[in-house]
Amino acid sequence: MTAEDLTRVEFLQTLALPESVKVHPTDATIRSGLHERAPEATTAAAPSTPAMSAVGVGDGPSLELKSLIARGGMGEILLAEQRNLRREVAVKTLRPELVAPEYVDRLLREAWITGLVEHPHVVPVHVVVLDTRGVPQMVMKRIEGVSWKAMLSDRSNASLPEDADDALAFHLGILMEVCDALSCAHSKGVVHLDVKPENVMFGRFRDVYLVDWGVAASTDEAHRGWLPMTDEIRSVVGTPAYMAPELTRPGAAQVGAWTDVFLLGATLFEVLTGRSPYSDPSIETALYAAYRQERPPLPPNTPSELAAIVERAMQPDPSRRFESAEAFRAAIRRYLRHRSAVDIGTKAQGNFERLVRAIDATRSGGAGAPAGGAGADAGADAEDGAADDTARTESPADAAQIQRLFGETRFGFRAALESWPENEAARQGHNEVMLAMAQYHLDRGEPDAALSLLDALDRPTPTQSIERSTLSAQARDRRTEHDRLTRLGADFDPRTGARVRALLLLAGSLFLTLPWVGIWALNFGSGFRYTWAQGIFFTSLVVAFFFVGGLVLRERLRQSRVSRQVVQGLGLTFFFLLLEMLYSASQGHDPVRNIPIGLLVLGGGCALLGTTVDRAFYLLSGAFGLGALLCALWPEMTFLWVVLAAFIGPGAVAAMWLRAARRAPS
Repeated sequence: MTAEDLTRVEFLQTLALPESVKVHPTDATIRSGLHERAPEATTAAAPSTPAMSAVGVGDGPSLELKSLIARGGMGEILLAEQRNLRREVAVKTLRPELVAPEYVDRLLREAWITGLVEHPHVVPVHVVVLDTRGVPQMVMKRIEGVSWKAMLSDRSNASLPEDADDALAFHLGILMEVCDALSCAHSKGVVHLDVKPENVMFGRFRDVYLVDWGVAASTDEAHRGWLPMTDEIRSVVGTPAYMAPELTRPGAAQVGAWTDVFLLGATLFEVLTGRSPYSDPSIETALYAAYRQERPPLPPNTPSELAAIVERAMQPDPSRRFESAEAFRAAIRRYLRHRSAVDIGTKAQGNFERLVRAIDATRSGGAGAPAGGAGADAGADAEDGAADDTARTESPADAAQIQRLFGETRFGFRAALESWPENEAARQGHNEVMLAMAQYHLDRGEPDAALSLLDALDRPTPTQSIERSTLSAQARDRRTEHDRLTRLGADFDPRTGARVRALLLLAGSLFLTLPWVGIWALNFGSGFRYTWAQGIFFTSLVVAFFFVGGLVLRERLRQSRVSRQVVQGLGLTFFFLLLEMLYSASQGHDPVRNIPIGLLVLGGGCALLGTTVDRAFYLLSGAFGLGALLCALWPEMTFLWVVLAAFIGPGAVAAMWLRAARRAPS
């Protein structure tokens, strides 16, 4: 039967509520048959009922009744002392005007159910005894505390324990303990049917009890004839302000553990709103609202996960509710775990906002990319180059602060995800911080760091995927440009390959000097004469040396444009010296007097290399030029001047290159 089957009038006609029930408070429990006073009711001694005979109730420990604790529709609870154990207990018995067999049986059945559902969150029943009138007394543990209803009604939370900093988590903890009690009851075939904050007690020592099992019933056939059965309910029972729809149609709908699940949802509704789901003062209106499931909406600030729990638990169709009280409890537990993750994520989001402000502050004019828009200016930035796309005024302290905030933010989002892997807000927050830092590293000309961050994105949204693609393209372009500039810088850096050049120059110097040392030594003998053939042969060997050396060391020389130019320049200089010697020989010039001209050719070539390649060649140019001058002044010592120029000049240049090689970056 759906909520649309009956109109209000038709619905109320099916209930046929007596006038005494119509004035019943909507937040008080309706007990089956309480609207009809039993004709046997009397203040005399209670009759012995079949139930009493079955359980063998008789005189028990002596009790000293002290004061009234509470009075309900059927019975009252008294403070008493159990003298033989010298302890205070709570005694539930019938109100004097309701001492009748029907109510005696109900009290006994409540005692049996409470005793059957033995659980830390159910008040223990010590014993059932008869008073002097023969009326049963249910002797229970005395609970010193307050009702959960009173704690929820105190919106200032003054009644909460001092260390209960989180009121919502505290109340949800109580609700989970109620779930534990219900799970135990359901495992024994018992349903409570009146779960509400008023029926939950919070003791002085944080002990929680689900009380008042007076309308509870059993679904276990083994209990038939002993306990009230759910299929025997023929009138409305429970509390209208929280009632499940099946309880409003007694006999027409099945009642079971799913009914208690609904009542758990109604209780959670009050925890979140401070009011019961059906709080109209008219019992008829409240019952019809429960029948039609017309309850006010949850506040807009209700956590969506808790709202979903309420919605599922309070489904009109029992098959769509949580399958058990334990499943309801698990949903609350998941929320609390997720809530912790949400709190961590919220803190991480705050750190992220501070990170974005810190990054923006390093940009000239304070204008930077907004949070979540790391790729917004990607198109413009791509045109600006690797180093100059964003003017920055960043100190080492700024950079350290940004890295610290980044570490805290990233750690926070990752911790939130570890606590709750399905936390999409934390996942997207993590992605946003990675995008923002990728843009930051791009602005600093660090494309590799940017690419590493972009690779760490986790299931990005479509927008984030577009930003990642844009930033990745920028980073790859900038890395390519950076690598090109790095290679170009190394290519033109005189320190690159300086060791190879120095060793090659020294080898060439020895290759050039040794023949001239021999010529100089032989010149002291009377029979030696320097000829064009000797000079052309030695010069050809030097040209061949640089040509072969360039081929052998081509891989090394490829690393440095300077090295390639040095080898090529020296090779060409000696090649043109060879051409000059061939020309002079063909013209019949004296080979010894032509030596200064050869030194000037070498000096000129080295001067050109000093201008275009490396200023160290000015030393070599000066050495050859000075050698030519000395040959002109003291021609008789020409061979000595050639040896000194060919050894000292290259040696000095090689020494400079070796020092530069030690300073070169690895």
